[in-house]
Amino acid sequence: APTSHNGKPITWINNFGVKKSNNTRYESTVPEYTIEVDAVPGKKLYYLDEQNRVKSLPHSVVGSKFEAKLNLGDPAIGIGD
Repeated sequence: APTSHNGKPITWINNFGVKKSNNTRYESTVPEYTIEVDAVPGKKLYYLDEQNRVKSLPHSVVGSKFEAKLNLGDPAIGIGD
């Protein structure tokens, strides 16, 4: 994964994949789901899209967590400036 976005560093914190039980390939899209990760003050969430491009991940802060909705089956999630 790229180590920066627009010249600012990104720390990749999670990568997970969703597969159908009868398939060995990761699904590209799945029904929408919510992720929660520890919030880091002053930082934003990012993800890698299907073409391995870094994209900003819209999120909210709930208590001490970032919450974001996704429908990707195999995203990498990161925190950066």
